[in-house]
Amino acid sequence: MYREELNALYAMEGIILKREEEFFSFFCYLESWNYNNHWPEKLSLMFHENYYDMNERCTRAVYRIGEAIEQPKLFTTNLNENLFLFFLKYHESKQLSDIFSESQDILDIGYHRFLSIYTYVFEEIEKSDLLENLPRSNYIVNTATLLIQEAIMKVNPPKINAYFIFQGEPAWKSFLLKELTDLLGTRVQLIDASLSQLQESKLEKKDIIISNYPIEVSFSQEIFYISLIPSAKELQMIKENINQMYF
Repeated sequence: MYREELNALYAMEGIILKREEEFFSFFCYLESWNYNNHWPEKLSLMFHENYYDMNERCTRAVYRIGEAIEQPKLFTTNLNENLFLFFLKYHESKQLSDIFSESQDILDIGYHRFLSIYTYVFEEIEKSDLLENLPRSNYIVNTATLLIQEAIMKVNPPKINAYFIFQGEPAWKSFLLKELTDLLGTRVQLIDASLSQLQESKLEKKDIIISNYPIEVSFSQEIFYISLIPSAKELQMIKENINQMYF
């Protein structure tokens, strides 16, 4: 499908591809395809006709993964298409994929941060349920783990509550609440509360409290004190505390 277009593309740069170089140029092109794409109709039809078994295996795998980790909504994400694209890339050129896999630093992330998913993928490959003749290499397992974790974060993003206890002029408080909400990001729910409401609530251990006046009541949650106009140092302390929620 792509030989003519790839030859024309390289020719624009003054490079005439030799026959033995065409596949490597195709491999580079295929590797550049991003995930979470919407395929044009012609390409979707080609996938369905030529890689039917691979697509079916990915579909079944997504259902099994959703059941195993109690996340049935995984099938509403692009996980099926993303796994299919990854396995397609690998299937089309196993040797080049093994040679040009990610750096070791990236390959370690799935194992160290998402061990349960990593182990699950490892076992699925052992059973040959993901793809036939698929090796249990760190590259294969880690890439699948990252794709699965991304889908999980779409349907069930990790959240903590940050309770905002503030005494001050209402308009300034409202403005500050919006600024802090944007600063803390989508995985932190900033809740405007009074101290009396907070005492009545059932707080999670990972929740935090942000206040601009001393709190004499004892809480097991971490309390961050800010000024009427928060300083850069105060804001940085809060951001560092929630870093484990992100990269």
